Amino acid sequence: MMGPMKNFFLFLIGLILSFAGNAQSCLPEGIVFSTQSEIDSFKSKYPNCYRIEGSVTIIGDGPVNLLGLYGIFLIEGGLYIHQTSRLTDLAGLNGLSGVGGNLLIKQNSLLNSITALAGMHNIGGILTIEDNPSLVSLTGFDLLIAVKGGHIKIHNNPALTNLTGFEQLTSLRDYLSISNDTGLTSLTGLNNLNSVGRLDIVECPNLRSLNGLENLKSITNELNIAYTKLSNFSGLDNLHQIDNAFSVSNNDELTSLIGIDKLTDIGDTLTIVGNNRLAGLNGIDKLNAASLSYVKIGYNDSLSACAVKSICDYLASPNGTFEIHDNAIGCNSQAEVDSICKILSVEDLTINGRLSVFPNPTSTSITIETNTRGTLSIFNLNGQQLLQQQITETNTTIDVCEFNSGVYFVQLTSNKSVQVGKFIKQ
Repeated sequence: MMGPMKNFFLFLIGLILSFAGNAQSCLPEGIVFSTQSEIDSFKSKYPNCYRIEGSVTIIGDGPVNLLGLYGIFLIEGGLYIHQTSRLTDLAGLNGLSGVGGNLLIKQNSLLNSITALAGMHNIGGILTIEDNPSLVSLTGFDLLIAVKGGHIKIHNNPALTNLTGFEQLTSLRDYLSISNDTGLTSLTGLNNLNSVGRLDIVECPNLRSLNGLENLKSITNELNIAYTKLSNFSGLDNLHQIDNAFSVSNNDELTSLIGIDKLTDIGDTLTIVGNNRLAGLNGIDKLNAASLSYVKIGYNDSLSACAVKSICDYLASPNGTFEIHDNAIGCNSQAEVDSICKILSVEDLTINGRLSVFPNPTSTSITIETNTRGTLSIFNLNGQQLLQQQITETNTTIDVCEFNSGVYFVQLTSNKSVQVGKFIKQ
């Protein structure tokens, strides 16, 4: 038995060595395929050419399929598949294990599948998947472990609903840009990504969840989230650090920043602009104020609660610029926010609860509902105390007819705690 088995392995090793010897490198100048006949005749023109030294370009109305390229296992230059109008899949590139340069898949009107790239392990340059209206899935990058160019761009692929296919990707040095993918509803596929240089999620109007980023822990440059339908940032639950900037802008459904509660450091800039339904800044309250040098909060029509710990700490010991304007009353100027921060931190007592204040807004009176007994105070935005009385009942009604229109703060102080609330007088 040992003899025939040994002979078989010797034969197999010889076959592999023979293939490797015959699989010559070729075409250092690269090659362009613009017709189907050029693809079909490739093997006859370049026998034993399985490792192409230069770049490969597939372009135009001519290519219908890539079956004539079957057997190519390495392209040392770049691979550019763009502006094709008849290519529906990449069958023929099934043996391709790597590309030394950039991989560009762009403006292919009928391309719906890239599963033939399932053997791809490495991309030496930048990966761009752009303007492919029929592409429904990124399945095909299932073994991709490295994009050495450090940059992935996924732009304007309207039929793409998720990012399944990138499960082996754990880090990206420079840049992951996901933009104008109007059909994208999920980031599933990025589940093992734990670090990235910069992450842009922009103009994805059907993206309502960041699920898929649960393992992302650090961003070494910038996080930019704009023009999405996110209601909160659930999915970024393990993000601890952003080394440069965090920008949140023009997300019309965003009501809360909850989901980034573990974020403690932003290297420089915090920008929160144009999020019309955002009501408060809970979610960034654990930020280290010393890590900020520029804060801009503006044009958030519903934002009235900006006095979270991180912002109050920044105002108390500013390291740079604070620009705040065009938000709701209570968060419309530095003076407003600063006054509220001082009210909430009065006597350095722990705020361990919030009062129930209703109706809110009101034009005549408010009712305070609480199980705590103590001293009730009402302050305006300038920190002036307008009323003080003892609370002895569960429900207490207070006449506010004489108050000017604006935002007021209610504070109930007992021997052990401080509770706060807010109401708007119309």
